[in-house]
Amino acid sequence: MIAHAFAAATALVIANGRALTMNPAQPVASAIAIVDGRIAYVGDDAKAARKAAGPGHDYVDAKGRTILPGFNDAHVHFGLSLTLGSDDGLDLPESTTKSAFAREVKRAAASVADRFLYIKIRRLPEGIRAARDLDFTPRPLFVVSSHGGLLNTAGLRRAGFTAEEAPDGFVRGRQLAAALDRLAKALPVGMLRERARLFLARLSRLGITSVQLFDELPDLFEELRRRGELTARVKMTPLGFRFDTRLYQPSWTATAPEWVRVEGVKYFHDDGARISRFELQSIFDVNVPVGRPVIVHVLSRRALVTLLDSVEAMAKAIGKPEAARLFRIEHADDVGPTEAQRLQRNGMVVCSNPSMLPEWRNERAFPMRTLRDAGVRTCIGTDWVGAHVPPRALEPFATVALAVGRQGAGGEQSKERITVAEALEAYTLGSAAAEGEARDKGSLERGKYGDVIVVDGDPLTVPLDRLATLDVDLTVVGGRVVHASGDLPIIRGPAPPTIGPETTRPPTISPPKK
Repeated sequence: MIAHAFAAATALVIANGRALTMNPAQPVASAIAIVDGRIAYVGDDAKAARKAAGPGHDYVDAKGRTILPGFNDAHVHFGLSLTLGSDDGLDLPESTTKSAFAREVKRAAASVADRFLYIKIRRLPEGIRAARDLDFTPRPLFVVSSHGGLLNTAGLRRAGFTAEEAPDGFVRGRQLAAALDRLAKALPVGMLRERARLFLARLSRLGITSVQLFDELPDLFEELRRRGELTARVKMTPLGFRFDTRLYQPSWTATAPEWVRVEGVKYFHDDGARISRFELQSIFDVNVPVGRPVIVHVLSRRALVTLLDSVEAMAKAIGKPEAARLFRIEHADDVGPTEAQRLQRNGMVVCSNPSMLPEWRNERAFPMRTLRDAGVRTCIGTDWVGAHVPPRALEPFATVALAVGRQGAGGEQSKERITVAEALEAYTLGSAAAEGEARDKGSLERGKYGDVIVVDGDPLTVPLDRLATLDVDLTVVGGRVVHASGDLPIIRGPAPPTIGPETTRPPTISPPKK
């Protein structure tokens, strides 16, 4: 990977490619110029691109490959990857006994010094039902199982939980998410910084130039930005509920909001963890007057209908039906045509998660065709949490392949599959619109951020079995190259007049790499 500090922006020209711009007014181009971090030219004249870039620009010959806007993953949990999905955790079989469980935990605890030990097990052994049952070690423990999350006494103390917040050491539902986030922030600063660097490096390799995190670690990424190490745009959304009755309002102020910002609040509204009508009214009254986005985790159709009923009624009561647009729906794994029409009428965005289809195995899960046919604005997020069983792909093209190639229960083509073009649009411009940033990113248009990737094949024409394996050869964020493969060299300074197309001509597509 090639990384640059984000200071003293330069100019960059990428030419001799086939750009899928996501701009209906100019769907295809072959040359792009980026100046001072923003796109200055999109078209088919390489000379015009160089002229727009000015003297001294860097130059990349795309060699006929596909150019796209950078991917924008609209739903990621970096903080949870440090805890629930951490490779440092201990996975134990569900059939283990209490004594065997204690032996394994003590052995693992001896290797983590004074840090939390995260334990994952499907079902707790008989005899472990409260914090005191885990006090066989002085190490702070956090056990995640089908029961929820259970901390021992040292873990409760280290994480700062009160008896009212976590009775008997248990945290469930939205409390579990809050607990995991709090425990991530309790990790050593050096470890957090190094994990963030590795995470950013992976994003660059995958062509993800923007990421929407459901975390509360903005200072971590702001520090990396100040060090010149931030290689993706980061938006964070904190949990609206710390616990059952306390509303949380973000107060963090961004110094460079185009790179790191905190916006909106997230709530959970499921059959097992519903927001009460009183709580929903409080959410509406607190957030709508200040225009704060409200992101709601919703799974079942019943939960979605109750949310739509309440939001529509409250918006009507204040005479502002457009207020419903502040509400964005995450997951929505069961949406019928009627609900889709209501979502469209209210202007609500839905973030779908095709990467979770292998674990959902439900024909109705993430019904992107139903949503798109109804005109609902959709975005794509992976709900990535790091190590996870079954795996959730962070790779955009693997996610696109799942959305495009999904099958029904009998192995036939699913009615909910979408096209590659639709998936790419949802993953770029759709995700930008979902975070209110469509004016600045999501498509290759003059004036937008210079967030661009070059791919080693055309996703619109490659066979489905090759789609998931497409590689990103170049990732550019704000005009800076943050990832480049060896066969796409960057020519520093003025480009020689013999390099790249001089006139408008259809680019040739390089054959797939072996």
